Amino acid sequence: MMQYSLTLFGLFIALLSATAGFVAPTTGTIDVKLRTGTFRGLSGVNGMDKFLGIPFAQQPLGALRFKAPVPITKPSNAVFNATAFGHACPQPPVSTLGAPIGEDCLWMNIWRPQGLAANANLPVLFWLHGGSFIMNAASNPQFDPTAFIQRSIDVGKPFIFVSVNYRLNTFGFLASATMPPEDLNIGLQDQRQALVFLKENIAAFGGDASKVTIWGQSVGAGSGEAHMLYPAKQSLFRAVIADSSTGPFKNSPDASTFDKPGKPFARLLAATGCASGPTAISCLQEVPFDTLVNISNTLIDGTLNHQLWDPAVGPPGSFITERV
Repeated sequence: MMQYSLTLFGLFIALLSATAGFVAPTTGTIDVKLRTGTFRGLSGVNGMDKFLGIPFAQQPLGALRFKAPVPITKPSNAVFNATAFGHACPQPPVSTLGAPIGEDCLWMNIWRPQGLAANANLPVLFWLHGGSFIMNAASNPQFDPTAFIQRSIDVGKPFIFVSVNYRLNTFGFLASATMPPEDLNIGLQDQRQALVFLKENIAAFGGDASKVTIWGQSVGAGSGEAHMLYPAKQSLFRAVIADSSTGPFKNSPDASTFDKPGKPFARLLAATGCASGPTAISCLQEVPFDTLVNISNTLIDGTLNHQLWDPAVGPPGSFITERV
């Protein structure tokens, strides 16, 4: 797992330069109002303001399981607690996640220097964790950016740090020829939706949406490269730092590969009792969460290198349409 260092910080600090505006620091809680609600975070913790557990999409429950992320469109005047991490995405048991797992796991976390003026227009570092698309979470204590942000303040180049969860393993990379193309590789699509949410809302936190840099480690680095190779229709970031990537998806199988006997989708159907064919996905959506996550974890444990699923190549309309 990645260990932070000021040497690595130096690689990206040059990309993240701006002049900030600050107001007198306070302690306690702090509110930021967005169209989707007012989020009440913590102020004065180690010289930081932090907003934890901000939803960047509708939670993938029920009929939204195994579907591409759906934006939150309903305006809200409610005040939401943003002082604790949301659930980590479903995965095998890990003791270092910093949060319990749950299917409602599409959360964003934002750290910024304390007392940041609303018009500061700071650059933004968007963190994507590694973990082989199997495990890990933004809430992992190793990913606390406090030391990085404090160092950036010390050298006069402060920035905002953003981390997100994205769906993993069976819940994020389920693949089959029976799946609609737009629902393949939804873990990567979660990342893209988080970038869209960031573009629409980071100004309210004092950030500059035109100065977003993706920083990913391991498969997070490969994800960042994927967002360059398979870009969204709108510009969502200006640079990528790929830390420990081996290149994304050069060996990715076609989605139909997973349907073959003994392959993950066929094994999942057998374990859940769902029939193959056009009703397979709707059947899997109805499997109780505890049952599905236990089956998924068992299949992962019984697979070489635990790599049950890989990002899949799909037809036009998919996130990944060709190997690179």
